[in-house]
Amino acid sequence: DPYISGSGDPQAGLAIYSANNNTVENVIVLDSINRSNSDNSVFYLTGHAPDTVNNNKILGSIALNSEGGALVMDSDLSSLNLFENMLLWGNSGGLSLTKTAVNNTYNKITLNQSASSANYGVYHSGISTIFKDSLIMNAVLYAVKNTGSISLNYNYFYNNISNCEGCSLNGTNITTGANPNILYPIRQEVGSPLKGNASDGADRGATILYRYQNSVVTNTTLWPWPNEARIRQDFCNASSLVDYQRVGTDISQMCSSGKSLTEYVWESGGNAIPSALYP
Repeated sequence: DPYISGSGDPQAGLAIYSANNNTVENVIVLDSINRSNSDNSVFYLTGHAPDTVNNNKILGSIALNSEGGALVMDSDLSSLNLFENMLLWGNSGGLSLTKTAVNNTYNKITLNQSASSANYGVYHSGISTIFKDSLIMNAVLYAVKNTGSISLNYNYFYNNISNCEGCSLNGTNITTGANPNILYPIRQEVGSPLKGNASDGADRGATILYRYQNSVVTNTTLWPWPNEARIRQDFCNASSLVDYQRVGTDISQMCSSGKSLTEYVWESGGNAIPSALYP
């Protein structure tokens, strides 16, 4: 919010500001440290004046081990935005939707709040929001804190102090289920309680294995991530890390780990990468 934020940049890993009809596909934001004194976010959709943020899509994308809210939308006016197959894992904040937000949809989100200092997984004050087929786990207090109107269907809640504040959960939601046993956060394993029981007969939570193109999941695999050697070379360049003050305790975990991008993402659940990914 420009009325209360300091001038430090960046405020977000990826921002859509006062913009409509944009599509973001296959994007990873990891290990980010934001510099503002408020509204730090990983994915941030905003606009003020008032401005609109309408009909945007973020698909098959990842917010990993970063500071700030994982997915935040606080535009003065926002509607008909779609967030689908998103992994929000290990960030210091969760998901929030505030101000005049109408008819937005969240589908197949995996939200793990184990590293978060926020009291909620999802903070919501929008109108006619659809939140479905998703996994919310390890919220410090509320998995969902709602002061607006939200439709919650086919979601899986695990290890949250409270699953729903200010909202109701119908029988399609699972609130007393077994540990989802996430081996790799971008997929669900055979035998998982998330497997094959979403509203469309597929899996609850995010599945990020194949590339989105023109808003459609293709048969093109994402892993190993394209050009990951070059990405690591640039991302972890020693002089650049000094320039951006990403040294010492602020160094990127991926850089300090020595892992490839594929290894870093897949192993964020604490398990060694499947050997078949690197034939």
